[in-house]
Amino acid sequence: MVRSQDTTDEIERAIARISEQMNSNNHRTGLTTAQNAAGIAEMLDLGVPVERVSKELSVKRKAVKLLGAVGRREAARASLEEQGLTIEQAAIVAKFFLMWTSHGEPQPGSDQLVVGWCHARADREDRRNRVLGGPGRVRW
Repeated sequence: MVRSQDTTDEIERAIARISEQMNSNNHRTGLTTAQNAAGIAEMLDLGVPVERVSKELSVKRKAVKLLGAVGRREAARASLEEQGLTIEQAAIVAKFFLMWTSHGEPQPGSDQLVVGWCHARADREDRRNRVLGGPGRVRW
């Protein structure tokens, strides 16, 4: 599809292109959550405010923040597609990966370590919940 450009500003054209592509594809076939996260992260990286992204894509602001955090980290996007995590869980992966890399310790393939750590943590919480009879219960 070819359209005329309303602006000469390169950033505004990129924002319009990403927004239109995401809206068209979501309407036609539906993008995956990881694809939506990548698109939202790209818009946020261009300096678009959360409120504008929310309005242009018809997504709640809280979801824009979560998807933007997930979209910026390959490990988090991969966890959505490959591990079947929810967007909230993938946001935790993104946050942990950011902490991991900010300490100067990233290794090749460290994304898998992060995903493995999150699964191990979830397994520990599941075992604890089974033993204690439910989430948040304390056994004395």
